[in-house]
Amino acid sequence: MRRLWLLVSVLISVLVLRNGAAQAAVFNAKTTTLENGLQVVVVENHMAPVVTHMMWIKAGAADEGHGVSGIAHYLEHLMFKGTAKVPNGEYSSRIARMGGTENAFTSWDYTAYFASVAKANLPMVMELEADRLAHLQIKKELAAPELAVVLDERRQRVEDEPFAPLVQQMAAALFPHHPYGIPVIGWKEELEKFTVEDARRFYETWYQPSNTVVVVSGDVKADEVFALARKTFGGLPTKQIPPRLRATDPPFKGSAMIVLENEHVRQTTLLRTYKVTPARKDEAHSIAIQVLQELLDASDASFLPKRLIQEKNLASGVRVNYEGDMYDEGQFSISLVPKPNVTKEQLLAELDAALQEYARRPPSEDDMKAARRSLQRQAVLARDSVMGPAQTIGLAIATGQRLEDVESWPEQIGAVKAEDVQKALKAILETPSVTGAIKPKEGIDPSKVLPLPPPQAEREIR
Repeated sequence: MRRLWLLVSVLISVLVLRNGAAQAAVFNAKTTTLENGLQVVVVENHMAPVVTHMMWIKAGAADEGHGVSGIAHYLEHLMFKGTAKVPNGEYSSRIARMGGTENAFTSWDYTAYFASVAKANLPMVMELEADRLAHLQIKKELAAPELAVVLDERRQRVEDEPFAPLVQQMAAALFPHHPYGIPVIGWKEELEKFTVEDARRFYETWYQPSNTVVVVSGDVKADEVFALARKTFGGLPTKQIPPRLRATDPPFKGSAMIVLENEHVRQTTLLRTYKVTPARKDEAHSIAIQVLQELLDASDASFLPKRLIQEKNLASGVRVNYEGDMYDEGQFSISLVPKPNVTKEQLLAELDAALQEYARRPPSEDDMKAARRSLQRQAVLARDSVMGPAQTIGLAIATGQRLEDVESWPEQIGAVKAEDVQKALKAILETPSVTGAIKPKEGIDPSKVLPLPPPQAEREIR
């Protein structure tokens, strides 16, 4: 998934291009930090009388600790089980009665909760969120049945999903010690042993105002939202958050190959993933990778589809994904579907040759202009979205990025040069990578099974 702020199918919002030039200040967001450390960000959009409220906890699956993988996602479920003031199920019922929508999702570095409602209902949403941030009741009689729900969700998304075992094994190889090598939903053997105390411990450690970002986007005025936040969140006590103590991986040279067979797969699919520097650590490098991804795979006429599909006739599908919104390490992935009678060795060899050639030969200025314009024009679409700004800003801050970088994104894209793209690709090709292949099981009639869906970035949604 490209760091072009694509999260839950939402594109980044950017000011409309005028005369070919990107205008500064993407969202014109305003922010303040309450005395208890909770950050509030507001994006005003008065096109419709609606608002999205997002509460981002800067803790996710990578912060769980040993032996409790999946506890962050499990707690996400339990956050809907009620407080003394708001009984089990009442949160969702109240949002529904308002005519609104709500949900939540967990990744390695954050957990996010959102509700979209008519602007008149924002005070109620804020009260509900502040209440469960500080006063969640984790009762055994409610937690145990919800664990069964999570286990069933894992079965559907992992055990019954042909591609999931390959993605998980590749992650474990790329991150042998870092928690990014552990699935967000957790290992089944650890999930089955969860206790109420495990969930309560994670909640009390990380769910603190000083570790929370609230982003409100829509038909609101910033000063009024800040005042409302002080009234609802401002009085909540907080405590110091522990440092994010995450294991680091030893130096990894070369590459690794993982091959799996699956009886439900009709065609072979290849996936290569490189470990890359995330946006938090090098914003300029990340921006260059975004342009690189656009050059490699924006359309059928882009470099990789043109080379591998049209010219060499070796692949029937090519996809490039960049996951730069990570706290510790980003990932750059290329997935390929070889044509019948083309071996994985043939296709991977041609991929390597194509990437090496592109690293030696800078893209033309026409290609660079087209890529920059394409990224900026895609971004225009979400400026008028209510949820888009809340998604984009919350994700950036939760993964250690600066609001200033979000606001200056169009200018940064416009400043990327061909040599920046070359440098980014050379750096990627010199980093550790893992290649995976999933293929039909021997003796299985390929006409009897469904085609494999493309791999997706891991994120668990309630």
